[in-house]
Amino acid sequence: MRTRLGQFPIGFRRGWGSWQQQSVSGLAVWAAEVGFEFLDLMNVNAEEILGVQRCGVRIGTIDLLQYGRLLSSEEEVQQTTVAANLDMISKQASAGVRKFFACLMGDSSRSRIDNFRMATSVMLPICQAASRVNATVAIEGFPGTAPNYMGIGCTPETVRVLLREIPEGLSLNYDPSHLIRQGIDPIQFLREFVSQVGHVHVKDTELNLQNIYEFGLYQDSTFQPLSPARRYAGHTWNYRLPGRGVADWKQILTVLADHGYSGGVSIELEDEDFLGTEQLEKEGLIASRDFIANLH
Repeated sequence: MRTRLGQFPIGFRRGWGSWQQQSVSGLAVWAAEVGFEFLDLMNVNAEEILGVQRCGVRIGTIDLLQYGRLLSSEEEVQQTTVAANLDMISKQASAGVRKFFACLMGDSSRSRIDNFRMATSVMLPICQAASRVNATVAIEGFPGTAPNYMGIGCTPETVRVLLREIPEGLSLNYDPSHLIRQGIDPIQFLREFVSQVGHVHVKDTELNLQNIYEFGLYQDSTFQPLSPARRYAGHTWNYRLPGRGVADWKQILTVLADHGYSGGVSIELEDEDFLGTEQLEKEGLIASRDFIANLH
């Protein structure tokens, strides 16, 4: 299935529910049955990738191996992780993979600038290896979690420098949900960097305006506990299905189409109202598919 606006193929990112983790080929069979064109995957080998392709489903992105360890403060861990990814890129490119995915997470023992410098140093050989096989590494601007927010490349300021310092093999995974929770205009960001967008995640963010008024962006309640910390929410925001948050998806698709984006749009299901059971997760994926497909 494709979007009416832009004719972009629609896929989804493999989630962590047990039914999605049991069998990647089983997941591919279901994806094909309900009209998804591609899957974004992680922790799979070349044989599993070929199995997905035999089901008639393409590969969107493959996660870099243990990308959370790329900026480790332990040099041996970092070097081992880089070497493993150089080997993986070579092997999986032979199976037709052309887009790899990563978030860059700094180490809290380093300053922000030192983490950024480390990120450019570590990613340069990885992106060069991708470029040599006509592939790209799509970096997502996940800002991280409180209190340190160690994400690298999640703001326009840092994205500009990353793209300058790594001129080959680096692209952006555009995900408006992370920009919205940071207070960054997702449309302005897309207009500035659309030529570097290599992949798109379809995920929205709902803002809790009352909590923003009551506590601001950086502190929660001093006098009464708020709901426990959650993986997919903060005290001022919740990740949502597209259309359940504040992102203007019609405008997003229009900007992508107007600037010649030729990739896919991938649903990333992190709306807690649609997690926890196979039925709920399938409902969330299909509802997201239908919403993004029918915009015009």
